[in-house]
Amino acid sequence: MTNPAQQHPGATANALSPVHIVSKAVVTCSNPAVSLPALGESPVFKLGPLDQLALPFIPVAVVLVYRPTSPAAAPGLLEVDRLQFALSRLLDYYPHLTGRLQMNKADNTVEVVQLGAGMEFRVATCDARLPDTCGGVTQPLVVTELPDGGNALLGAFNPWDDDGCGDHIFTLQHTRFACGSVALGVRVRHCVTDADGCFQLLRDLAELAFGRRAASGARLPTAYHLLAPAATAATAATSGGTEAETSTPAVPPPPVVGRILRFSGRELERLKAHATLTAAEFGQQWLSTFDVLAAHLYQRTHVARVQYAKSRGADPSQLSTDFLSPFNLRGRLGLPARYFPNAVSCAVFTYPADSFATAPLSAVAATIHDAMRQMTKQEAVDTLRWMSVQSDKRRIAQHFRPLNGGFMVSQWNKFDMYPQLDFDVGADSAPIPPTLVSTPFSPISLIDGLAYFLATEDQLSVSASTTTTQSVDVAIALIEPLWELLDCDPAFRQFRDTP
Repeated sequence: MTNPAQQHPGATANALSPVHIVSKAVVTCSNPAVSLPALGESPVFKLGPLDQLALPFIPVAVVLVYRPTSPAAAPGLLEVDRLQFALSRLLDYYPHLTGRLQMNKADNTVEVVQLGAGMEFRVATCDARLPDTCGGVTQPLVVTELPDGGNALLGAFNPWDDDGCGDHIFTLQHTRFACGSVALGVRVRHCVTDADGCFQLLRDLAELAFGRRAASGARLPTAYHLLAPAATAATAATSGGTEAETSTPAVPPPPVVGRILRFSGRELERLKAHATLTAAEFGQQWLSTFDVLAAHLYQRTHVARVQYAKSRGADPSQLSTDFLSPFNLRGRLGLPARYFPNAVSCAVFTYPADSFATAPLSAVAATIHDAMRQMTKQEAVDTLRWMSVQSDKRRIAQHFRPLNGGFMVSQWNKFDMYPQLDFDVGADSAPIPPTLVSTPFSPISLIDGLAYFLATEDQLSVSASTTTTQSVDVAIALIEPLWELLDCDPAFRQFRDTP
């Protein structure tokens, strides 16, 4: 493909920069005669009980950006033909991603049919160049600076049809910018995998594109299904949920705005030190960085909600103080390290509203700490068994009120978002790591009170074995008036690095 940098010097890319689709292709397994029969004789691939917790129209969406090491290397960076061949080989490992979702009318489970139909691969260009320096200093790239906030770099996605299952399970778009940089936009339906599985998928693709995996090393994802226990055991379990409570607002709510907030390692260390000063008073000798940062954002956004409610003459006591955060069950259940399907449960609790706004940060962090570690292996197994025997999977829901407050946070920074995602090498044969790995704010993820903790490029320079705290990018969506209040809250970023 011609190097766009030779044709269009281009302005700096921003959210309004247009992206042009050059080609579309349906990619299938490179060896379907072997890979598809490995799924079994049935034309239907059954998903597991934890997969049913994820709504079929919600994707896991990731954008990865790569810069060429030199202008001369730009035309060959992440060659399209090599990537498409690697995708075909990848589907030999994950053949169920070539299918389509359908809703089983008998029990309302989502399942995979039309195995072998393929995934969609798009090739695109953008006539703009990526921002790179400011005053001669390289600045971290932020997903909101990309075309349509990164959404224009994702493959096509039709979330809805008659039963909400849509079409492709897995899509990938390759976009080359005028400067020669390349973005890979990936979407995979959340009901077939979680974020951990998605990054495993991307590492496998990088390994294949990089030519480091022999064909003899192919392994299919491990299926994990629990047999339905006796009815008495199912009814004895108490882990099930009820339908989420909802209410219809009387007036249109304010717009939801997403921001990326970078918390440096030093800021996180100071925030953690502040919280742990009194942690022992609440039964905790140790708090994790996640416990403290999640508690800080959870509490400060609630304080802003109280202020906003009072300014409108509303009753703050009606605000939800619910907290929800997924946690990985792979270790707790002893699942294989490369287990691909969904393996997350959620910690859900409600902090006492009468004391939340003024509670010590350590008390809130200690509550999160306990909630994230409360479920035992046996409780997890009992929950899965209860889910597996439900005749109507619509009965399964989290005890979480998504409207009128509440806070949800997912800690993607616990995954390897940057390591082993080098798809190419530079002139010196050194791997080219991603410049940015992030999830865009989309109409589906712009939910008031939803946050993602994202790893940064620190994963490439700070060893996980050291005691140095890595920076975290917080992608958080809040209604616009809350941002105005948080911008004036001296406690919100009180430990931020001074210039």
